[in-house]
Amino acid sequence: MDCSLPQVRSGLQAPLVALRDRVSTGESLATAMQQESWLFDDLMIGMVRVGEHAGNLEAVLDQVSTFRENSSQLRDRVLSAVMYPAIVLCVSIVVSLFLKWLECADVRACVVHERGHGVTEDVTGSGLFNVGALDVSSPVFGQ
Repeated sequence: MDCSLPQVRSGLQAPLVALRDRVSTGESLATAMQQESWLFDDLMIGMVRVGEHAGNLEAVLDQVSTFRENSSQLRDRVLSAVMYPAIVLCVSIVVSLFLKWLECADVRACVVHERGHGVTEDVTGSGLFNVGALDVSSPVFGQ
């Protein structure tokens, strides 16, 4: 275990060293793992405890490893399957809002033109729409 510690992320090195020290003093692996409960869940600790009592700890650790890998792959697949529709939804909302904003600006410009007001008049009164720069000679901006 000492040779693999430099390869482990720095946040995990101290708990793994403590785990190694507890096991080397004679504590069972499951009991030592229970002291680091923020790192190991109850399922893993329980499986290790059963493996220790049954005498097949190696097979149990292999099963735990396979289970962890499969659950991580499943989580990644679900996350990627959810991300694409979420991105499409957000983009469609932004595009819809932009198109609605364009429609509102077009309608406001047409109302100003039909009422006979000058095209340089600020339609909203707040300075957000400057219709004076647009060609409003037809209802759809000169088309």
